[in-house]
Amino acid sequence: MKQASLIVVGILMLLSCQTGSISKKLTEVDSLVFKEEYDSAYQMISSIDETTIKNQEDQAHYNLLKVQTGYLANKPAASPDSLLDEVIDYYQKRNNSEKLADAYYYKAVSCSMRKDFKQSIQFYKKAEVLANENENLHQQYKITEGISFVNRMSKKYDLQYS
Repeated sequence: MKQASLIVVGILMLLSCQTGSISKKLTEVDSLVFKEEYDSAYQMISSIDETTIKNQEDQAHYNLLKVQTGYLANKPAASPDSLLDEVIDYYQKRNNSEKLADAYYYKAVSCSMRKDFKQSIQFYKKAEVLANENENLHQQYKITEGISFVNRMSKKYDLQYS
């Protein structure tokens, strides 16, 4: 009985170390993105074995970074919308407004790439509200830039989306 308890404790310790390792890698990817080292960030996120991710928080963060680095390195994920829908659902429930704003931003990018400009603006506006609440100037800038891009692409200069 004592030996079985030790085995269970050992397994739990290994799993917690693995989770910490994944979280640390995801933080490193975030750091590379912030430094605008997009190819390195993409390579690092691509090197993570998704089957080793054991908790929902790391999975949501991984999916967000997978989409983000894919766009930034010009290698978009195969199904960004489904990944982002999961990320948005997770961060809405957890009240993580900064990551939720990023998820909305990349959902807006995905919509604009499909030329669904009205849907894109709706996601940009959701991201904008959150970025303004967080007072995150970097997010505010990229969201404003995205809205401006959609307005130019839709060629509705007299009735720009806002």
